[in-house]
Amino acid sequence: MAFAGGDIIIFKPYESESITLSYLLNSSVSNKQKYKFGQGHSIVHIYPFHLKKIEIVLPTLPEQKKIAEILFFWDKAIEKQEQLVEKLERRKRAIMQPIMRGKIRLSGFAIKWGDTELGDLLDYIQPTPYLVRDTLYDNKYPVPVLTAGKTFVLGYTNEIDGVFVDLPVIIFDDFTTASKFVNFPFKAKSSAMKLLKAKKNVNIKFVYEAMQQIKYAIGGHERHWISKFSYITIPLPGIEEQNKIAEIISCIDTEIDLAREILGAFRSQKNCLMQKLLTGKTRVKL
Repeated sequence: MAFAGGDIIIFKPYESESITLSYLLNSSVSNKQKYKFGQGHSIVHIYPFHLKKIEIVLPTLPEQKKIAEILFFWDKAIEKQEQLVEKLERRKRAIMQPIMRGKIRLSGFAIKWGDTELGDLLDYIQPTPYLVRDTLYDNKYPVPVLTAGKTFVLGYTNEIDGVFVDLPVIIFDDFTTASKFVNFPFKAKSSAMKLLKAKKNVNIKFVYEAMQQIKYAIGGHERHWISKFSYITIPLPGIEEQNKIAEIISCIDTEIDLAREILGAFRSQKNCLMQKLLTGKTRVKL
């Protein structure tokens, strides 16, 4: 038994495979039709009578079941890879937290750590010269446009002037305090982004990792770096120990990045397969 809220529409198929229908309703062909239904409204609502108008290519029931089996297999592979990524991220946190706090010391280092403000470790640069002008992105373009939020890469632009190349750098959202470590050329989307560069004898990778462990309560809609965040202190070892810890972080991140790349490949392959199977361009053998 399950309960559905007022904004949830429940469909019960007549003589069709429900799993295949769910894939069809989330296909690019169906989504284009749903977007049209939502246009012209300040608050978008899709109603049952809208969804009843969606036109789909529906194969025979045996073929529907076969398609559902194939796509469900890909969903399970994606789910398994997502779990692996989460496992690797949890392992990284378990390894790095005591190291980043100086509770576990690396062999060969004994100098006491001190607490240092972030503003004494990082210089900030305003993003104005590096802001993208046109938001008509295309994956064929060469320059990524970044945000410090979860999306990270918003798209790609063909604007080759004003590209930030003084790498590596930390991009910092001045309103949400989200941050990302970047080691490739890019353009920025938001003027609320701060570009943070390491000062002399500071390993930026180490500082970035320390920033990810900061628990910071965001208040109202205000900028945070200059007035508050830059005054937060982190435990800091000498530069040699910073460099060694950063090497460990990079090794762990390489494994996580590879797992994420595989996850992205699985999702792309499934989407490509969906496009072919759900439009009849590729037929399954029964």
